Amino acid sequence: MDEATQWGRRDWTIGFQSMKRGRIAVVHWFPVEYYPPAMNLLRTFSDDSRLEVRGYTCHNNRDRGVFKSEGVQLARCLFPDRNGSRFRRLVRYVLFPLLTFLRLLFWWPQVVVYIEPHSALPAFLYCVVNRRAKLLIHSHEYHEPQEYMQRGMRMVRMNHWLERRYLFQRAEWISQTNRDRVKLFLADHPAVDASKVHELPNLPPASWSRVRNRSWQERRDGEPLRLVYVGSLSLRDTFLREIVQWVESQPDVELDIYCYNSDSETGRYLSELSCDRIGYFSHGVDYDDLPELLTRYHVGLILYRGMTQNYVFNASNKLFEYLVVGLDVWYPQQMLGVKPHATFAYRPRVIELDFEQLADIDFERYRQRDEQLPWRDQTTCEDALSPLKELILSETSNR
Repeated sequence: MDEATQWGRRDWTIGFQSMKRGRIAVVHWFPVEYYPPAMNLLRTFSDDSRLEVRGYTCHNNRDRGVFKSEGVQLARCLFPDRNGSRFRRLVRYVLFPLLTFLRLLFWWPQVVVYIEPHSALPAFLYCVVNRRAKLLIHSHEYHEPQEYMQRGMRMVRMNHWLERRYLFQRAEWISQTNRDRVKLFLADHPAVDASKVHELPNLPPASWSRVRNRSWQERRDGEPLRLVYVGSLSLRDTFLREIVQWVESQPDVELDIYCYNSDSETGRYLSELSCDRIGYFSHGVDYDDLPELLTRYHVGLILYRGMTQNYVFNASNKLFEYLVVGLDVWYPQQMLGVKPHATFAYRPRVIELDFEQLADIDFERYRQRDEQLPWRDQTTCEDALSPLKELILSETSNR
C-alpha cells in the first residue's frame, strides 16, 4: 500500500471517529479567561472522549493568560473596548453573533450551550435553522428585570427579549449558580417549566484539593495572620476601605490583594496605600496559578456589599476556591447566598462578619483554627457538571 493511500485511510478513519463523537458548542461572549467556571466547563466536557467541544468567545483585552486546553478549539472575535470609538464598539458587538452563527452553521453541532444573555443571539439564529439542535442555557449571574433597562444594555435587552419569547421555552436545561437564584429566576419567569431549571454552582476542579490545608499546617506561633483577596474591586460596591483600615490597625495581620479589574478611583486608592503589610498586585493572578498562590495565606476574603439581588444571593466561585484549598473565609453579613455554608463546626470555617464594625469584633477566636475539626465535604466542578454532561451524552448518543 503506497503512502498516499495510507494517509487517505487515516484521514477517513479520524473523520469517521469525529462524526461519532457528540458535537458540543459553548457560546460565551465574554472572554472565557474572565470566568473560571466557563474554563472549568470547557475542560470537563473536553476530558470526555465521547464529546468534541468547541468554544466561541472574544479575545481578552486585560492581559490575562490565554486559556488553552487540549481537546478544546476556541474561535474568537474582538471584544468591544470601552476606550474605542462608538462605531468600532458597535461593529464588534455585531460581528460576534454573526461570525459565531456562521461558524455554528459550518460545524453543525448537536448541542449548543450558551452562557449569559449576552451570548443568546447566535444560539437563537442557529436553533431557528437547525431545529433538531438541543439548547442548554447557563448564567454566571442573576439579572434583575430592571437591569436590562439600564443605559448601555440595548443589545442585551434584545437578547433577553429573544430568551423570553423563544429560547427559555426551547431550552431543555436552564441553570443558575445556586438555589436562591433559581427561585428568583422562576419568580421572574413563571411561564418557564420549573423542572428544567437547575442549580449549577461555581466550583473549582478536583485537582485543587492536592494543596488543601497546607497554609494552616505551616503556620507557626507568632506568625502574622495572612489574608488574601482575589477578584474585582470597587470602593462603592465592596468593603475594601473598611478591611484596609482594619488591617492597618492590626500589627500582626497582613493582606494581599490580587485585582486586575477595578475602576480608576479604586485603582488609584490601592496604588497609594502606604502600609507595608498590605500588598496590591494590579495584574491579578491567572486562574491555573491560584491554588499554589493561595497556600501562602490563612483567610480568603469576600467583600461585596450586596448592593443588588445578584450579590445578596451570591455564593461566588471565590468562596469555593478558598475552601477547597483550605483557607477560612470571612464574608459580609449582607451576603445571604454565603450563609448556608457558614459554620465553625468544620474546617475550613466560613465566618460571617459585620464589615462596618470590624473594630468592635473580638478576632481572637478567628486567629487560630482547631485542627481536630473534621473536614467539610467538598464537591468539585466535575461533580456539579455531571448531570449536565449526562444530559448532553444522552442527547448526542441518540442522534
